[in-house]
Amino acid sequence: MRDRFDHETYWRILDRLSRTHRPVRFADLRPGLPGTPFFILRHDIDFSPAAALRLAEMEAARGVRATYFLLLNTFYYNLLSPEHTDVPRRIAELGHEVGLHYDLRFLQAFPGRRFKELLDEQARLLGRLSGVPVESVALHQPALVGEDGDGAGHRVGPEVVGAG
Repeated sequence: MRDRFDHETYWRILDRLSRTHRPVRFADLRPGLPGTPFFILRHDIDFSPAAALRLAEMEAARGVRATYFLLLNTFYYNLLSPEHTDVPRRIAELGHEVGLHYDLRFLQAFPGRRFKELLDEQARLLGRLSGVPVESVALHQPALVGEDGDGAGHRVGPEVVGAG
């Protein structure tokens, strides 16, 4: 079946891309664009940190590094719960980048002037959970909110999140 998407298909796509391009994490772009062809490999973890960790382990075993954007809490998981609190650290230990996946709908419950402060605090907390400062930030479901706040839908660097 040609239209299925499973692990076998995922590895086939990565293998094909990797013949001519190398996978990079968002943080790898901080110093500038690589001089060789590349592709950004990212995963937005909306539902299952456990499944994300399994994928991160499989990618690491193949020498692939990616950026995993994690929400601190959703309807589906909370990174501060015992079953998930070590996932960010374990993903980072595998050589992947852990980025903050923020939900503008959550922030909109607060005055707009507090958005940056709240994003900074979320990034610091995720950095403590992962053991590595968060450098990359991505908006969760931008199509649903129709905007990305101040245009920071995807940003890289400690100045973005006030880690520095």
